[in-house]
Amino acid sequence: MIKKVTDEAEEQTLHPSIEAVDVVADAGKICIIDIDVQGARLVKASSIEAIFIFVCRPSFEELEQRLRARGSY
Repeated sequence: MIKKVTDEAEEQTLHPSIEAVDVVADAGKICIIDIDVQGARLVKASSIEAIFIFVCRPSFEELEQRLRARGSY
C-alpha cells in the first residue's frame, strides 16, 4: 500500500504508509523500502523501528555518467 503525502517542501511524493509497513511486520516479514534522506527523516520520526543503510554514489562523475547513460540527466 502506497499513499501520497506532502513533504516539507510542499511537493507531492509517494511514500509507503506506516500501516503498510506494520502489515508486513505483523506477517513476520521484513519490510525493505528505498527512500531518500527526507523519507528517512520521516521514518525516523515515526513509530517504525528501522535500520537505515545509506548507499552513496562512487563519485559525482560516476553518478553523472550513469544518469546520462539512462537519459535522466
